[in-house]
Amino acid sequence: MNRQDPTHALTLHVAEGTNTKDGWEHTTTESGALYRYKYMPTAHVHQEIGDRVTINIELKTPAPDDYTIESVAFPTDPRNQLSLAGHTGNTATISNLNEEVQEAYCVVVVKRGNERIACDPMIGNDPKGSS
Repeated sequence: MNRQDPTHALTLHVAEGTNTKDGWEHTTTESGALYRYKYMPTAHVHQEIGDRVTINIELKTPAPDDYTIESVAFPTDPRNQLSLAGHTGNTATISNLNEEVQEAYCVVVVKRGNERIACDPMIGNDPKGSS
């Protein structure tokens, strides 16, 4: 019997302006424009050490043709567990080797016109038995 690696599906919502309700995070672009973003169902992906993990991110915005995922980077990945498996205009797939305990952050940069909107979820590899 083939076992499938765990997969987490996240939806990234991005919109202009601020909103202090319902878990929205705020970010400011280099030009000073205010945006908000929210990962659903959560911005924190935790997986017990073991199998490789796939994290699929889908972009949802009020004007889908105006927003695209420009890049995904891993500025905090102390054990080199994360890599970008691929991305298109509205999706990104992250591969997590999930072999070592760590807390890592990735930055998904969403582009709208000349604005770059940084949206950063946390990815944690937890010790066995911690779930």
